[in-house]
Amino acid sequence: MFYLPTRRGAARSLSYQNQAMHALRSFFHFLKVEGYVAHDPAETLPLARIPRTLPRQVLTVQEARKVIETPDTGCLLGYRDRTILETLYATGIRKSELMNLTVDNVNLPEELLRINGGKGAKDRVVPLTRLACSFLETYLKAIRPALLQGRPSERVFISQRGRPISKNALGELVEKYARQARVAKKVTCHIWRHSCATHLVKNKANLRHVQEMLGHRQLSTTERYLHLTIADLKEAHRKFHPRERGLQS
Repeated sequence: MFYLPTRRGAARSLSYQNQAMHALRSFFHFLKVEGYVAHDPAETLPLARIPRTLPRQVLTVQEARKVIETPDTGCLLGYRDRTILETLYATGIRKSELMNLTVDNVNLPEELLRINGGKGAKDRVVPLTRLACSFLETYLKAIRPALLQGRPSERVFISQRGRPISKNALGELVEKYARQARVAKKVTCHIWRHSCATHLVKNKANLRHVQEMLGHRQLSTTERYLHLTIADLKEAHRKFHPRERGLQS
């Protein structure tokens, strides 16, 4: 692995270095295919092995409920925000996927969302909860038209000015409601993704189903949520097993 320093001389992250290596490999592969070089010197270059890490912050079911129920649904933006939170928790979709949702992607009769061009340019269909469907139906019929005020837009979630909601605005509203709900965790859109997956696995959802729902290419990526449930099991074992309790007394 070669060294890619930052401007200040510090080593860049392994994922950044792997991205650079992928670009280098693609470039030399192109040169070889087009006949500019006889041999591809980057063909055997190794990629950095990136360790699998568990999500550090996952909401409990109680915390998720508190945050979701915080927005004031009596106003237009509050109802929109409640719908966003319900959708994030119901589906575990990525921030970019939620931002790019179009009205045609929402299938309320079948309680489904279609995700077009997800990570890796992979399309998939994800189920919605009945509660999320209820909020989406009201939002699409009454709230969204009021926000648009006649302006054209295909996007599902829009700003107060009728424009597609931005990445920063989406991140800020998620953090805002976590603070208002007094949840002492740094809550992001990705935390909702982790929380959705963790709660599904804890409730015995099939890992293959969770993999398909999240759009993971490899099952090993989904299996880290199983590790979280094992960690909870070990903690409960230490706390409640009589032999463990005897050692603590």
